[in-house]
Amino acid sequence: MNNAWYKKYILACEYYKQHGNLNIKERYVTNEGIHLGTWINTQRQAYKNSMLPESERKTKKVLTPEQIALLEKIGMNWDGSFNYDALWMEKFLMAKDYYLEHNNLNIPAYYVTKDGVCLGTWICTQRRLYKKNYKNVLTQERITLLESIGMIWDASIDFEKVWMDNFTSAEKYYLENGNLDVEADYISDTGINLNSWLERQRKAYKNMMLPDNKKNKKFPILTTKQIKLLESIGMNWDLSSYRKNNLEKKKIEKLFLMFLQDYILNGNDINDKNKIQDLFIQSLHEKQFTKVKK
Repeated sequence: MNNAWYKKYILACEYYKQHGNLNIKERYVTNEGIHLGTWINTQRQAYKNSMLPESERKTKKVLTPEQIALLEKIGMNWDGSFNYDALWMEKFLMAKDYYLEHNNLNIPAYYVTKDGVCLGTWICTQRRLYKKNYKNVLTQERITLLESIGMIWDASIDFEKVWMDNFTSAEKYYLENGNLDVEADYISDTGINLNSWLERQRKAYKNMMLPDNKKNKKFPILTTKQIKLLESIGMNWDLSSYRKNNLEKKKIEKLFLMFLQDYILNGNDINDKNKIQDLFIQSLHEKQFTKVKK
């Protein structure tokens, strides 16, 4: 069984333990930045392919009997049927919680809740449906509900304020950790992927340094004030250095997945994360993976 599949299966297990089902919305993203909803849908299609006669499968992606058994063990619903009215209401209640906390719905498009829901994207979708007058999807009842929590259909977000809010999250991380070596899947208290935001600032800065005829006009322009603020918290503008560090992190992650698979295949419990981490660090020091006994 490949490491990538197993890693996402473990995340599906964690979702199942928390929610008691695998009714995961397609756009659901985990705290680790994994598009688990998309992955679950892919498994459903692979399952359908697995049911085809051998002659019809050809190069189609299929599931092994072991993978099917593992997914069914955590309540996989192969037909993927959902109550879409209930799903819309669930997102609305999340938007309502945001409104009650912030007194507005000026949610950045990339905003992700602590539960991994892309709420910013959902709000943008509602505005687009309203603009295109898709009343069969965005009914008058739904419009009234959204307006009851302050929805402004042609809202223009104060991007300077949004930038400062994101900078505050970066500053908080720097003060707590002494650096900006943010993990790829780190989600701030305000719901943004801080690693992605910082990389966008690096790309914008690099773009500004290019001659005018080579600049990418799609990139935002950082102000002198913004540059100084980022440098005050140790910003490293060198993308190559930053990416090199990221590659090292990915190597460690790959080694950890190899270790974790070996650990589980030997019948060990995966609930004690601290113990697993300690054993992994020990295995790195020994420069070899030893099969961990119970």
